[in-house]
Amino acid sequence: MKKFKLLWLLAAACSLTFASCNKDNDGPDTSTTVTFESAVLPDVGYINNTSYTEQGVTFNNVYDVQGQYMSAGFAVSKLHDKVTAGYTNMYSVYGDGGAAGSVNFAVCYFAEYLTNTSGVNDAYFAFGAGIERKMLNVMVNNGTYAYLA
Repeated sequence: MKKFKLLWLLAAACSLTFASCNKDNDGPDTSTTVTFESAVLPDVGYINNTSYTEQGVTFNNVYDVQGQYMSAGFAVSKLHDKVTAGYTNMYSVYGDGGAAGSVNFAVCYFAEYLTNTSGVNDAYFAFGAGIERKMLNVMVNNGTYAYLA
């Protein structure tokens, strides 16, 4: 049962339309919203082999070149197949698209077995160097792969 619980967490698709602001709310509005709408997706409907940056926020991607698959991190997708079970549908969200009606969204995969040299899993997003932010919200939905498992 622990394995299935972990699978739900690992394969969750994130409709990551999130907003952040500067550390202190004293100054002008410096909020950032990432919708993934500026991503140009190929015919397959997802990008799974490169990190993605929008509005100064980078979403990492760990791609296994030999196996030809994303092993950890984020992929940008527009797939919302709610019927097909299994890993071949790992880039679909179990919803009608991204947050707030967006077409694109990020799919996050956290592979517990995959750690970098510091012992931290390679699934993260980051602001530019030296920029500190507070998260205002993150919208999350389950992935079809996890939901149907």
